[in-house]
Formats: sequence, structure tokens, C-alpha cells
Amino acid sequence: ITIIGSTAAYDFGAQTNLYSCLKFSLLGLVRALNNEYQNIDTKFSIISPSTINNQMGLQVPGQKVDTLIEQSSLSKTICDRILNLNNYFEPEVIIRRNEIQRHE
Repeated sequence: ITIIGSTAAYDFGAQTNLYSCLKFSLLGLVRALNNEYQNIDTKFSIISPSTINNQMGLQVPGQKVDTLIEQSSLSKTICDRILNLNNYFEPEVIIRRNEIQRHE
């Protein structure tokens, strides 16, 4: 089971604290579920991208639009991670922009 989180769970900013707390809660949920259900075949993952070049991402004040993650590329990366058929899983995946921009 894969949940889409946000790098906001790792980077608390002055104007994004509530959003960050909610994403941090999802991160904690995934960790707790993996601990609780470690003996079953179902695994839990969270994929946390930075700001995306979409309607929501464009509303974040002060963002450098040319550094935002492209939605189509991110979608492909997420699908590849979810459909991973290897003998391992990734409980936490962080996908950051090349240029990290803090929320002020």
C-alpha cells in the first residue's frame, strides 16, 4: 500500500506548519503500520515529493517555477516504484528537486 506524502514532513516552514504536521503524521502512520504488520505480505510505503509543477504547487508562495518537479516525470517514477517486483520494498521514498527551496 503506497501513500503519497510530501517533503514537508521533513522540512517544517513558518507558513507550512499545519500542512507539514499532517504529512509528518502520514509518515508516522506508515512506520507504525510496517511495525505492526511486519509478519504479513502487505507492506506500506510513503513517497514524499517536493513541490510539483501543478495547480497546488503553483499556489505555494515564492516558488521558482522552473525548479518544480514535472508532474508527468514524477508520475512515471511513482508507478515504477509501486510496481517494483524485486525482493525488497521501499518504506520511505523522498524525491527532491535539484534545487531545494525552503518555505519562508
